[in-house]
This record gives sequence, structure tokens and C-alpha cells, in this order.
Amino acid sequence: PGVIGQDIRHLACDSLGILKKAVKRLNAARGSEAAAGMAYYGLFSLFPLLLVLVSIGGFVLEREDVYQEAIRLVGEAVPIPIDLIKSNIQQVLDARGSVGLVGLLGTLWSATGFFNALARNVNRAWHRAEKRSLLKQRLVALGMVGILALLLFLSLASTAVVGVLPRLPSGIWNIGPSFATGFWVTISRAAQWLFKLLLFMALFRWVPNTEVPWRAAITSALVTAVGWEVITEGFVTYLSSGLARYRLIYGSLGTVVALMVWIYLSCWITLFGAHLDAAIAQHIGKD
Repeated sequence: PGVIGQDIRHLACDSLGILKKAVKRLNAARGSEAAAGMAYYGLFSLFPLLLVLVSIGGFVLEREDVYQEAIRLVGEAVPIPIDLIKSNIQQVLDARGSVGLVGLLGTLWSATGFFNALARNVNRAWHRAEKRSLLKQRLVALGMVGILALLLFLSLASTAVVGVLPRLPSGIWNIGPSFATGFWVTISRAAQWLFKLLLFMALFRWVPNTEVPWRAAITSALVTAVGWEVITEGFVTYLSSGLARYRLIYGSLGTVVALMVWIYLSCWITLFGAHLDAAIAQHIGKD
């Protein structure tokens, strides 16, 4: 027991030291300023990104189905009234109709602005990571958009599966109807959280232009996913009483300002995860 307790104390001390080192690295890299810049890009890239995802999905599935799923995903991820996003993207789709190839490429270029900034700042977290050329940076950003498109289709598939399975006879699963409802809701939420975890893991493992240990990528992705959920839930609680203050100060722009604040907080926790990734790698002698 004494040896186990000593190991636990060493692990706690190591974890605290790594967290402190990650905070120092983030501050040295001016993480708050970087998150603010990324929030700017994120606000202007959100609607082009949704338009790109809906347009690409429309080549494979019914555009309305893809649109509804994209709005649902954004509604679950963004803790503000979804009417702002839904009405704007619907107006764009109605005005532009079917997006042509040239229009899609132009919209895609606008949508990658945020991911370009994200990849650049994640790469800066690593002292030994080489800078990418402008072309390679843009290609990495396009790859991120591709991953999000894949996530959208996986979400469509999982939603369809989770919607069909509960309708099967309950005897197949050997569980009661009331338990089955809660069971499938839990499975759906767990799948959504797993998607977020995989996104962060891919971001921290493959975006830095250097070799990243799996241990560092998985640990930092787990911490970031949990931190992102905590920040989102806290922001939802704040908005339940604080959104009126935004509207009082900013008028009709209050919801937009609240959206930008949430994007800023999300960018900050993501950059912290990137620097935690690098700090863990440094601790185990890989950076």
C-alpha cells in the first residue's frame, strides 16, 4: 500500500507539473490573443462551412436531410439560440439554390480560413515543429473540412441506426421498453462525445508538423474534450440569465457577440490542449 500511495503521489505531482508547463507554454505563445484571432476567423467561416457541408452532402443524399443534420449538430455544439444560424443558412441556400463548382470552391476557400489559423497555432505549440508553406497549410485546412464532412455523414448514419434499433421488438434486446428508451439516448450521447474525442485526438496527433506520441495525443484530447464540455455547459448556464445583458448592451447583435465569445472560449481550450500535448511529449522526452 505504501508503494502504491507513493506512485499515486508521484503521478499527481507529475500531472500538476505538466499542467503548469502547458499553461506557461500557452502564455508564452500568447494563447489568449491567438484564440481571439481564431474566433474572428471562426465567426466568418461558420456559415460558409455549413454551406459547403450541405452542398457536398447534397451530391450524395437529399440536401434537406443533410441540412437538418448539420443544423442539429451545430445546435448541439453551439450554446446559443439556433434560430440565428438556421435562418441565415436557409436564406443563403434559398438565394443561391444549387451551388455550382466554381461557387463551391470559392465558398470552400472562405470556410478554410478558421482551420488554416487553427492548424498554424496548433503547430506553434511544438518547439521543434517545422513551419508549413502556405499551400501545405491550406491543404491541411481542407483536410480538416473533409474530416468534418465525414463526421457529418457518420452522424447521419448513427442517427439513422439509433432511430431504427429502438423500434425493433424489445425482446430482441432482453430489456424493457422504458429502459430501452434511456439506453438508446445514452448510446446516442456517448457516440456524439466519442466523435468529439476522436476529432481532438486527430487534431493533436496529425496536425502538428512533427511526430506526436499517441500517449500525448490521447491524453490531451481527453482533457480537452472534458474541458470543452465543461466550458459549454457553463456558458449555457450563464446565457440562461446573461444573454439579456448582451442584448441590452449590443442590441440585435447580442446573439452574435455571445456566439463569438463561445467560439473564443472553445479556441482557448483547444489551444491549451495543443500545448498540453506538447508538454506531455516533452515530459516523456519526445519534444
